[in-house]
This record gives sequence, structure tokens and C-alpha cells, in this order.
Amino acid sequence: MKLFPALLSLAIAGVVCGRNAWAADAKPAATPTATAEAETLQRLADMHRQQVQKLGELEILRQDHTHPNSFPPESQTLVLRLGNGVEVVTERRMENNVVVQKDYFLNDNRVYAYRVTRHDPSMDDKTKRVSESQFLFDKGNPVYNVLVAVRVPMNEESPSFAKAKEQVLPIPAGLEGWGDKLTVRAFDIARGFRSGVGRYAFGDWDGWLLKKAPPEDKTPQTQRERPKDWLPSPDTLVLPIADSLSPDGLYEIGWGYEKGPVDWKKLAFMEGPDDGPNYPTFSTKLADGPLTPEMEEDGDFVVNHVTGKTLVKLDMDYPGERQRFNHDELNAHWSPSSTCFVVQAEQKWSTEYAQVGWIKDGSCEGAYHILEVLEHAAEDAVKKSKHPAAARLKKTGDEHEGYSFTLSKIMVEDDGRFEARVVGQIPKDDLPSGLYEVILEGAFSPGEKGGPAKLKVGKTRVLPPMKNE
Repeated sequence: MKLFPALLSLAIAGVVCGRNAWAADAKPAATPTATAEAETLQRLADMHRQQVQKLGELEILRQDHTHPNSFPPESQTLVLRLGNGVEVVTERRMENNVVVQKDYFLNDNRVYAYRVTRHDPSMDDKTKRVSESQFLFDKGNPVYNVLVAVRVPMNEESPSFAKAKEQVLPIPAGLEGWGDKLTVRAFDIARGFRSGVGRYAFGDWDGWLLKKAPPEDKTPQTQRERPKDWLPSPDTLVLPIADSLSPDGLYEIGWGYEKGPVDWKKLAFMEGPDDGPNYPTFSTKLADGPLTPEMEEDGDFVVNHVTGKTLVKLDMDYPGERQRFNHDELNAHWSPSSTCFVVQAEQKWSTEYAQVGWIKDGSCEGAYHILEVLEHAAEDAVKKSKHPAAARLKKTGDEHEGYSFTLSKIMVEDDGRFEARVVGQIPKDDLPSGLYEVILEGAFSPGEKGGPAKLKVGKTRVLPPMKNE
């Protein structure tokens, strides 16, 4: 039954540059789920197909934003496609070679289709995984979710999904009205064009473009959008950590508290315009003065981005909502369908925490530590190699020199399979034997309660020695 023509030939560069790169592959769609009637899906699919076919005829407005003072550098591009009002809104962000693009498709001023595309570099930076998760909505409620993912060369900007296998994914409960929230976000982006691009070409901007727009969401969508005096409400318990959102947009990693109210003013910190961001961020590490005992009980969580509810508290101790605090950094890695994740917290010389977990039917089935099993696997591989670090790793007792261990990169799949690049180093040691790098391939599976994940090693590759910088 051909019901859902997934837009499998998305070209990110084409969308951003305004070229007509949006074309539907003539590929049979998957069978609809039991949560939606076939006639509803057919209607939505037909609407989607017709809209895609006319995208080249639409007026295009674009804004580019770069943040050269951030580390690493990041950029954001916003695109409006206008026809019968706002028809498609695109926001695209690039940071640290990871590209995330969100496309909001509207009909009659309401989002009925939503697509999230991610480009994740592989361990050797020669290839990347491109995944695309797409939802259909009926009356604001998600009724269909399909995923495709491919591996392509790193420099390929317009990958084709024509030969990719579609996965129809179950939709977790509790997402009623999500489409309406996406509609608010789409129009908030459109409002941002009023002060610059667009208002001269379209004089009756409010009366035409925003005539049926939902009320503006006053909550800042990003940290950069916050006014200087912004504070979360006291009943807000958890704040999302920047750049931790899952590929389907449903989950993210958060920082905060299990119980409230929270004195966010005590936790607020704002750097000056010359030495950092000029907007408030929140952290126990940067808090103004000593904290009361209950405010020291902060933690890290997996959060449902749509509902704001926490799924599980992680056994980690990352101290705030920013992705980076000088040498401290938090990175979230997701499988294409957002069902498996790895979260890691970095310090100056090593990875402090790293956990793998699984999400099923909107609930987290558990999270397990992985550093210990990865370190043992890497050291075993080095000891069996001709790498100069092998002899130092084999020493025991007082002669053994401890290496700090860093999870440099990781890419995880839905079933727990992974590729990881890990580093062991003796800080400030200039000898080739003071640093090793290993690429590991294998699979994680849940461990015992309170214990590490189980690791099945499939392949190891010890990289040639290099001088420790």
C-alpha cells in the first residue's frame, strides 16, 4: 500500500541556498501503523507530495547567523518559503561538524509534517551517518513516524536515501498537541524576519503572513535568545543541556533537580560581552556564593523534550545547562531512531562519566556505565600490539604508570552496536609511549543493576604512535 512518500532525496545545501532540491523519491512507503486510519495518512501524504512539487515556485527568505567567538565555531541558517502564507520553515544549525536541520511543513497555518535531519561524522572523519526522521500530524497529534539512515562520504552534501530501508517507528504516548507546539515554533521563527529580511518586500507582514499565527512563545528557545534578567519559573526543575537533542526531536539531556522549588537566581551566571556570552546561564559550578545543601543535590537526566518530563536520572555529575564550562563538557550521542544513547562528561585530561542507555515506548529501560569496559578493551588491544605504550601498560604494582582515559568519539546504532575512538595518555608526557589511540567496534548490551554495560568487542585497531602534545 503506497501511502507515505517520504522525502528521501533531501539536499541540505539545496534547501539552505534556496535551490529546488526537495524532490520525492518514487519509493513505496511502509504500511501505516494501527494508530492512524489509512484515509488520514493518504490525505496527509497527498498534501505533502503536492507541497513538495511546488516548492520551487515559492518565495524564499533567508537569514544567516554565525557565532565566530564560540568554540568550536557554530552557525545557524533560517529559511522561510512563502506562498499561501508560510508554507515551509527551516532552521539549520552546524556545530563541531554535526549538522542538524529541522523542517516544518505547514498547511492552513498549521504544522502537519515535521522532519529532522542529522549529519554525524564517523570516527575517521572520512564518512558520516545521515539520518532523517519524519512525522505526520493530524489535528496536532503525531500519527506516523518514519526513519531512514545512510552512510556516505564526509564531503557529500546532498545524500540520496533512494536505496535506504525505511523504518516505521512506534509513537510514544503523551505527545498529543505536539504539532501545535511545532506550529508555535515555526511562526516564532517567521516573526524573527520582521525586523530584517522580508518586511520591506511584504509590507502587510502582520496582516498577511502572521494573520492566523498562534500566540508568540515568550520562552527563549536557545540560551542566546535570553534577555539579561531572564530566570526560569521556580517550579521548573530541569533545564535542557545545549545541543543534546535526539535526532527525532523527542528527547534530550537535562540538568537540574528532582524536587523544587528551585532558586534559579542563586544559580544564574552571566559573563560580560568581552569575555563570553552576555546572557544568563545556570550552573552549580558558577553559582554566586556557597549553596545550601538542597541546592547541591543537582543531577543529570534524560528528558522528554515535548512534555518536559524526566525519564531517568543518570549516574553523572555534570554541573549545569551549558554544553561547555572551560574544560568540562557534556556530549550526547544518539542512534538514528533515538532508541539508544550515550552521554559523556569530559574533564581536562579524561572522560569523567559515560553511560549508555535504551529508550522504548517513551520510557528509559536503564543506563549503564561504559568507561571501564572500553578502557579494558583498549588496553588489551594495545598490550597485544607493537605500540610503544604496550610495555608501559604491562607494568604492574608500583611500576605501573596510570593513563588517563578519554572517549574521544563514539557513534551508536539502535541495537547497541557502536564505533568508538578512545585515547589513553599520561598528562604532560612527551614520549610516544605516553599516548595511545584505539578505534573500537563492538556492541553494548544492558548490564546488571548498578554495574557496567556488557561489551562484546568485534574489532580493534591501534593507531600508529604519535608524540603526546
